[in-house]
Amino acid sequence: MLRGVTLRALEPSDEGALAALFEANDVPEVTRWFDPFPLSPETARELSRHEGRDLYWGAWDGTELVGLAMVRGWDGDHPEPAYGCLVDRRRHGRGIGTTVTGLALEQLERRGVAEVRARVHDDNPASLRMHAA
Repeated sequence: MLRGVTLRALEPSDEGALAALFEANDVPEVTRWFDPFPLSPETARELSRHEGRDLYWGAWDGTELVGLAMVRGWDGDHPEPAYGCLVDRRRHGRGIGTTVTGLALEQLERRGVAEVRARVHDDNPASLRMHAA
């Protein structure tokens, strides 16, 4: 795991950083595989203020937001949540996704969540490697 990357629940004060992350990554090379919601300022506002059972974390490298991790489905009464993460495209290939996934799984284990699911596109080798790790 990367030592400098931390994971913490999103807060209203994170809205601007999350909106900037979304703006920088709202491109076909990212949204081709990451499409659970629009990467928009409105979504950044909603996620940074989310009060349901679903979980949304910011992945931070020092003071810079480098990604988003989420576990969703509980708000819709699904028995097994789904995991997903977005890593800033300018930082791909540095192990951030693997680190963030490990940190998210640690958080879930502490909460007693035994199993999560993830949708991985067959033509996304980086995501396949990350989930396998």
